[in-house]
Amino acid sequence: MKIQIPFPISFWCGVPAHFVARERYKEIAEAGFTIAQVSGTREDIVRQLNWCEENNITGMVLDSRVHAGMTASPGWRDTVREVVLDYSWHPALWGYYLTDEPSASQFGTLAEITREFENVDTAHPTYINLFPNYANEEQLGTATYEEHVQRYLDIVQPPLVSYDHYAIQEDGNDWPIFYTNLSVVREKSLKAGKDFWQIVLSLAFHSCRNPSEADLRWQVWMTLAYGGKGISYFTYWTVTPENFRDAIIDEFGYQTSHYPMVRRINRQIQNIGADLLRLESLGVWHAPVPFKGVLPKEDYVPRFVVGSSDVPISVGEFMDGDVPALIVVNRSLERSVAAEIRVKPEFAAYREANRTSGGVSGPVKLSRSDAFASFHVWLAPGDGALLYLDREGITS
Repeated sequence: MKIQIPFPISFWCGVPAHFVARERYKEIAEAGFTIAQVSGTREDIVRQLNWCEENNITGMVLDSRVHAGMTASPGWRDTVREVVLDYSWHPALWGYYLTDEPSASQFGTLAEITREFENVDTAHPTYINLFPNYANEEQLGTATYEEHVQRYLDIVQPPLVSYDHYAIQEDGNDWPIFYTNLSVVREKSLKAGKDFWQIVLSLAFHSCRNPSEADLRWQVWMTLAYGGKGISYFTYWTVTPENFRDAIIDEFGYQTSHYPMVRRINRQIQNIGADLLRLESLGVWHAPVPFKGVLPKEDYVPRFVVGSSDVPISVGEFMDGDVPALIVVNRSLERSVAAEIRVKPEFAAYREANRTSGGVSGPVKLSRSDAFASFHVWLAPGDGALLYLDREGITS
């Protein structure tokens, strides 16, 4: 039976070949990951998928036979069938990796490969990761980032949209275009009826600082506030080119200080994963604005929220079926805040998705006035919360 995961949580740069062992996949699962990268020969990959199955997680196959340029080889469709035959039977298979950060000039061939995999395996998706919005025109192959994402969706018609963005900088001047990137991908993915994932930073390299737990929380929760349906970390293992340092596992195979941080965050997200996957994103509201001198791209008029106290928060509004929901995120990376959330007076109480045990806590009665109802939620630096709004109030 195919393994069902609570929420897609993956990574880049998995266990190197000379470190691959059964206990490494237990370590991956204990850190709260649900999709591991598996690579090597066919025999290597099947063995790693077996270890994924033992730990109730899945594997994304990185097979060297599959790549963006494979359509140039005669018989490439036969190669796709061989790959599917090799792995599709395995209950721990999540899907097939195709390529990273393609130019728009590659979209046509990637569409061919995607369709061929879909023709022979309807149960497992393909995976492509896109550039961030700070890539240049030469990298994108388009005049604008918006055009790049739209052409990708129109031509490739992928099963999901994934992209990376590494905003946290050594000088503390975190890039406001992080929010613009989220806004563009959210808008275009929603219109196309596709889920999106974001790859966030879990190590220090080049001008990016060593992430604190607040940095990690902020990246993850902001992705969720924009309606993201998957998280990936760059990187799991500390790769050694250039100036990469302190990923979740270091270059010698030891857990760094990031391991328990990521484990806490991932396990919390897993506990509310089913709730997150049901949410339909309506929009994101920021207060106060502008912040960092930048007004977020979208001009969203909230449906439920009418204001807040003067603290730096972002609020994603959602529907869970017919139930209104909010994801509230503390944008401060230095201090906890008690955010007062003011909502329309039709609401009487709220409930909170319990990240420790699953389920929903509450209800908590709202304070009332003629103009609005309100409540306070304490948030650690960079942290977030999923809240449900109740029009009926508290009944005995």
